[in-house]
Amino acid sequence: MGQSPTRTSARIADALRALVAHVARERPPDLKTADPVLGTDEEFFAALLARNAPALEVLLAEDFVIVEVSSGQVHPRGAFLDAVRSGAVVFEAIERWPQETLIRRYGNVAVVVGRTTMTFTGDDSTFQADSRYTHVYALDGGKWRLLSAQGTPIPEAVQQSE
Repeated sequence: MGQSPTRTSARIADALRALVAHVARERPPDLKTADPVLGTDEEFFAALLARNAPALEVLLAEDFVIVEVSSGQVHPRGAFLDAVRSGAVVFEAIERWPQETLIRRYGNVAVVVGRTTMTFTGDDSTFQADSRYTHVYALDGGKWRLLSAQGTPIPEAVQQSE
């Protein structure tokens, strides 16, 4: 004979509790609390979306450079901050894949590799960039500061195969 309905229900309930516990353990952590470097990376993206130049001034190292994902041009800190302040570049949306974020540390330097889809305007045009990015951070006065940012476009054919 089969098991009683009460015993079967109890087994299903136990299996569901185990599944929920497993999913809770496997959920990507909140980046702000999981790691200070990743928290700083999240603050950078939040400041871009908010056009918060004062926050970017704190986050960016004095010798910061950014390699533009859309053109490959290199811009120093001052030019980047001016573009954000003036609205010459506006980040309208930034989608991130935290589960694809990697971090490597070398003493007081950290390298973050991640993935984003960004929608931004510049030069009176709107762009969307699906990219992998590399951010290099250095510990400076107890805070992680962004030294360099570079985006590499992900070709559409690669996106479709993932």
